[in-house]
Amino acid sequence: MKIKVLSYNVHKLFNITNTKYFLGELKVLLSSLDLDFVFLQEMRGLHAGAHSSSFDQDPLEHLADELWDYYAYGKNAVYNSGNHGNAILSKFPILEWKNYDVSNHRLERRSFLSAKVELPDWTELHLACTHLDLTQWGRLRQARKIQKILEEKSLHEKNFLFCGDFNDWNSRMAKTFVEMGFRDLTTDYPHQNFASFPSFMPLLSLDKVFVQGNLKCENFYVIRGKPWDQFSDHLPLYIELSFENVSGL
Repeated sequence: MKIKVLSYNVHKLFNITNTKYFLGELKVLLSSLDLDFVFLQEMRGLHAGAHSSSFDQDPLEHLADELWDYYAYGKNAVYNSGNHGNAILSKFPILEWKNYDVSNHRLERRSFLSAKVELPDWTELHLACTHLDLTQWGRLRQARKIQKILEEKSLHEKNFLFCGDFNDWNSRMAKTFVEMGFRDLTTDYPHQNFASFPSFMPLLSLDKVFVQGNLKCENFYVIRGKPWDQFSDHLPLYIELSFENVSGL
């Protein structure tokens, strides 16, 4: 069985100049990719009165409608006009989900959204979506918080897919995840450029994908060019995965 995944910081669904709301265009593009899972960072939650009449008040519900039967959302930032956070869209049943606060201080709220899904042959797959701090000190501290939570939940060595905007431009935080038992998928493609920020001229590899368990990477790249470079300040990551040594898959 092969699963298709996309991870994307959507910049609250506004383009890099904050002049265009691209929810409608995003839904069309995601539909064309026939994705099994979508991991979104800086996804807008309910913003009453902030949307065009052609969209639902809940952008995530509008995005998921007729494409993904299951989705989960975890707030990061909450403000007077609404909120934004991390989201996971799934074609397979989400058995349970929880949003974990890993903030270092109240001025920069951060979390990671964890979900457990059930694949067609009853195999469980654990998912997580996050958006970490801007500072290296903050990211490393949050990685340790995540490690503690995963250990408490006994999730090590499970089939696990962890995606998001880690702001890890120098890959130092990635080493911490590797020490936790994850594999950094960029190491499977040492000669490939995974710079995803800024979208109009990508220079930094801020977005990451980590796996553990029986997951095998079949394909992994940054989606470049139009119209993606006209949307968010990030470019999305596209991943294809299969399972090794698991009967029935």
